[in-house]
Amino acid sequence: AQTLGVTLTEDIVMEPERHLKALSDGSGMPGNWTMIFDTGLEVRLGGQSLISHFHFSALPNTTRPPMNGDSFKEIGVYHGRTSVTLEAKGTTYACYCNMTSTGWWHRRSKV
Repeated sequence: AQTLGVTLTEDIVMEPERHLKALSDGSGMPGNWTMIFDTGLEVRLGGQSLISHFHFSALPNTTRPPMNGDSFKEIGVYHGRTSVTLEAKGTTYACYCNMTSTGWWHRRSKV
């Protein structure tokens, strides 16, 4: 297993294609990142693409159990956010926006 520290920014870079800027915490290597719906993110650094899901947990005393197919509307608490633009309205999950589960990576093919 390997741990990779990455800083995600809101800086938009236009070359070689428009993207949000990411930096490797260790080497400062530039890359890009994007959200994957409301469940996780993809980071591309060098020749690697890394994908991971945000960590979710069931809230205690939830009115119904978590189910496959649930959406962000079931999130009752957000942790790790610095700005609030989407209010939590659900009663089922806690979403840890500052923590991801173990993800996977692959080498990007050259196009």
